[in-house]
Amino acid sequence: MPGAAGGALLVRVTTRPLRPFDRRLPERTAAARWTLLVSIAAGLAGTLLLLAQMTLLAAVIAGAAEGRLRQVPATMLAAVVAIVAARAGSPRWWR
Repeated sequence: MPGAAGGALLVRVTTRPLRPFDRRLPERTAAARWTLLVSIAAGLAGTLLLLAQMTLLAAVIAGAAEGRLRQVPATMLAAVVAIVAARAGSPRWWR
């Protein structure tokens, strides 16, 4: 075993300069980049749907607390139902 009995351990040193990254790296990461963009878009869409659902649901609950549940527009209730359905089915859209 080199270096075990007091002998010198030889290390090979290369003198070529190091590159910041391999030129083949962008080619290999194209698929990962696309997947990352789709994941970010899906997360952003889910976040916006959640914010819209919270806003509309808060308006419906505030109207119910003030005793005007029957006066809440049907379009607002339909929007809440549509957003809940979109959030429930969104992971299946991009599989």
